[in-house]
Amino acid sequence: MSEKAQTRVITFLGRGCAELHGDEIHLKICPHCSQWNSPAASHTSRCEWCGYEPSLEHAQPASDGS
Repeated sequence: MSEKAQTRVITFLGRGCAELHGDEIHLKICPHCSQWNSPAASHTSRCEWCGYEPSLEHAQPASDGS
């Protein structure tokens, strides 16, 4: 499986939620303003509400709840 095909759920210093597709971030919940991004906007890697642009520098794996 190529790295581009792998999808991982990530947070940004424990806040927000995004999917990491290779090195591309699809922002679902903004860690800055806590708003949900629409599916169309999530692929822009930017919050449609406040303009936050996430950085891989702050990304960490999301907890699986265990």
